[in-house]
Amino acid sequence: MSLPGDEPVVHLAVGPDQHGVVRHGTEIAEACGDRLIRAETPAQVSSDWWAGAAIVHLPYTDRLFGERCEDSAAEFAAVVAPALAAGVALSVTLHDLPAGHSDREQRRRAAYQRVIADARGVVVNSGRELELLSAIGHRARSVRMVPLPVHPQPPVMEMPAVILPGGTTPPNPPGAPTGR
Repeated sequence: MSLPGDEPVVHLAVGPDQHGVVRHGTEIAEACGDRLIRAETPAQVSSDWWAGAAIVHLPYTDRLFGERCEDSAAEFAAVVAPALAAGVALSVTLHDLPAGHSDREQRRRAAYQRVIADARGVVVNSGRELELLSAIGHRARSVRMVPLPVHPQPPVMEMPAVILPGGTTPPNPPGAPTGR
């Protein structure tokens, strides 16, 4: 097993491949060029998944780690506990932050509070989520808002102008930009 710090950041995305939060977490790891570990469920996560990392980063929404928000927070804590015990820093991207005042939303708020209790860094994806994070409260050293989407947009391809004899231009090929 490697000592913490050999690799700057290791990402862990838990949940089904088609889940939006998992896809987003995968895109973040790929965009950063960091190692990504995938698991369908928290039970499939190896206890040394974090080996060699200085920082571990996980995307989190309560539905990915458990059926009930309390179970979800407990599963999340169990997954990150070995890394935290080894002195590895925790960073979390939060999704679907609780917004209401119902009993359920208050329980979710407590679960999110537990998830970020030991986080040094917290990321959200909108100004609204930043406001909701403030309502939850945190002790993170770094809080960032990174708007979606993460992946760069493809550049628009510029086509040189072609003028045919007689001053006409040919029609654009299928899929080509039609103008500015």
